Amino acid sequence: MGRKKKIKNAAIRLLLIGLSVMLLMQGLDALIKGDWSYRPAYWGGPVFGGTAILIAVLLLYLTIFRWRELKKPFIDKKGKPFRFPGDEI
Repeated sequence: MGRKKKIKNAAIRLLLIGLSVMLLMQGLDALIKGDWSYRPAYWGGPVFGGTAILIAVLLLYLTIFRWRELKKPFIDKKGKPFRFPGDEI
């Protein structure tokens, strides 16, 4: 694997870890304050703090422990790499 690709993968991984930690902190902050939800600035709808924590923990788990499996191509039952229909266009 080339050096640029390793740096790019590390940058994406660090970005996802940072994003999940921020989401985790927002969810925990809302629950510690006694609110059930918080309002993000983008769409303005309430986000349940427990759901934010669950998504953040799942994203952290996938990013830290299952990163290599996410980078592998999908394999079908016959052992061939899975081809998405949109790839043929």
